[in-house]
Amino acid sequence: MRAYIHDVRQEQRGPQIFLSRTHPQFMAKLFAQEVPEIYDNIIEIKSVARDPGSRAKIAVISRDSGIDPVGACVGMRGSRVQRWWPNYKAKKSTLSNGPPTRQPSS
Repeated sequence: MRAYIHDVRQEQRGPQIFLSRTHPQFMAKLFAQEVPEIYDNIIEIKSVARDPGSRAKIAVISRDSGIDPVGACVGMRGSRVQRWWPNYKAKKSTLSNGPPTRQPSS
């Protein structure tokens, strides 16, 4: 079973580890395992929004102008998304380009 470690607290009975399978960062961390470009910091996840069981959205940007961030995340024929997206049982799922990064003005 995979889960996101949401919190660790020292209690009277010893350390308590709080796990979550609904936290938005759980989805982001799993996605980074499937997409090597995210793991290598070529593509960055800008934001994750999730309504468990209903919908999920991930906004991504590319640090390399030659790489389409959405295309790289989806993979050929949706192969990268199909491996992990069904685990969320979201009826509506969206993968989109994040806001453009600002370039410093000269």
